[in-house]
Amino acid sequence: MFRRRRGRPGRDEQLLLDEVEEFLAGRALLRYRGADPAMPVWVAANWLAHAEPSTIEERVRYETGLQRLGGSWEWAVSTLARELVALAGWRPEVVRQLQRDCFVPIELAVLERSRADMLPLHLVTLGLARLRTHPGVAP
Repeated sequence: MFRRRRGRPGRDEQLLLDEVEEFLAGRALLRYRGADPAMPVWVAANWLAHAEPSTIEERVRYETGLQRLGGSWEWAVSTLARELVALAGWRPEVVRQLQRDCFVPIELAVLERSRADMLPLHLVTLGLARLRTHPGVAP
């Protein structure tokens, strides 16, 4: 059994808690924004798996018509976010279901295998395959 400490967490503990909270809320992407080549592979999958549906929809609305550099991590995230929202029909409960069923398994696989060799195109291919074959999505 873990012993519980009383009082406020120290600086290192607070940093760890902040990072865990970022991870679980899909906000790790914010830490790496602008560091596209140096961004760990799991960060893109993390945002897609855990971001709030309203945040995903906001990004899709904002980026409509924007051109992303093909093959970049930003392009991969944008492409999958658009597909996710389109297939969910802009319904938050369906977005959450697709996140759990399609992107959480991808995120876990990437984390487990530490896939540094995975390219943005691989993530898009894997994500689209999972989304488009999900039983809750009408053909």
